Amino acid sequence: MNLPERERANALFHLSQINRVDPVPLDETLIEAMVILAKTAREARTRHSTWFRLGGMAGPDAVDDLVNALAEEPSETVREWVVHGLEKNIDEPGVRDALESTRLNDPSPLVRSTAERALNDEEQ
Repeated sequence: MNLPERERANALFHLSQINRVDPVPLDETLIEAMVILAKTAREARTRHSTWFRLGGMAGPDAVDDLVNALAEEPSETVREWVVHGLEKNIDEPGVRDALESTRLNDPSPLVRSTAERALNDEEQ
């Protein structure tokens, strides 16, 4: 069965919420499925919501993938939401460096300012 990518994203999100009352780390298989969807989805909306959810739900397990997405994602909107996902994991190794690099080098003023706010929010 082949679901449209938006429905796959919603299904993965709902699966991740099953243990919301008693939070447990996300299953490695679920994280992997979400990363694959975020990397391959045609719709920017699906990619940005999946990366953002990964940042909030998978925490440190998704940091490397989020950092890579920040460097490789062509969509400004998606990169902006990747920054938000990374912001939730700012104390993880490499996150501050990735955000600082984005603040200085991203071609988008929106993404640069979002990275700057993420870094400044942490300092306060």
